[in-house]
This record gives sequence, structure tokens and C-alpha cells, in this order.
Amino acid sequence: MGGIAETNAAHDALSEVRYSMVALGSSDLNLSQHQLAVHMRAALFQLGALSTSKTFIQCTDKDKRALTAAAAYVAMHPDPVLFKPDTFLTTGMTYCETDHVDARTTRVEFDLPSSLFGKFGRSEVTNVGLSLDKKLVALISIAAEKASKAI
Repeated sequence: MGGIAETNAAHDALSEVRYSMVALGSSDLNLSQHQLAVHMRAALFQLGALSTSKTFIQCTDKDKRALTAAAAYVAMHPDPVLFKPDTFLTTGMTYCETDHVDARTTRVEFDLPSSLFGKFGRSEVTNVGLSLDKKLVALISIAAEKASKAI
């Protein structure tokens, strides 16, 4: 279990996945779908990063259904820019599959650049945000790994 900030971040990310799946299921506009897919990807990426930092929460059945639907959506919409194979994305989609208990926590809270950059609706800007996402999460993962070795 993580601290309050991490727990809130996990709940927020799961909420974003649920929101994205509802909107994606009811929207026919390509731009809206793309923006919601970017938003969902950012939330899944955040869940993957939280898993790396050993921050877990008790997932509800609603959360589990949303992540299952998100994994199905990613499988059926193989966008090479948004949903290319990525460890954090895959880990995010399986965030609720097992119960995790770890007394040690690393407190990390951040917004992924793609969640902000994706709001502009331009693929060039979104791609920069996605690139920065990977770099940011990689840095945090390195820091978390070094911190765990120091314990």
C-alpha cells in the first residue's frame, strides 16, 4: 500500500481509464476518440509507473472491468504511436490483476506530459508528450530502483 498521494493518484488514473472507456464507447468523432485514447494511455502509463514504485490500491470490480475493456481496446486499435508495446502500458493494463501488499513505499506524484500535450489535438505535440512520458517514467524508475537497493 502506498501513501495518500500515491493512493489518490492510483484512484485518479483508474477513474481516467473508466471515463475514457465510457467516452470511447459512445463517441463516433475521430478527434474525440483520439484525444480520449491519449488520455487513457496516459492513465495506463501512470498506473504502470505506480506499479513500478510499488504503489497499489484495492481495485473495485468497476476498476477491473475498465482495465479489461482498456486492454481489449488497445488490442483492437493497434495505433503504432499511441499503443506501441511498452512495459509501463502493459503493466498499467494489468494493475488490478493481483493483490499487492508491500510495507515499503516510494512517494512519487506527477502529471505525464502527454496528458497535457494531448489536449492540443495535434499529433506532433502529442508525440513530443509521449516521448517525454517515457523519459520521465524511466528517470523515476531508476530513482525507485536505486532507493530500493539502498534499503
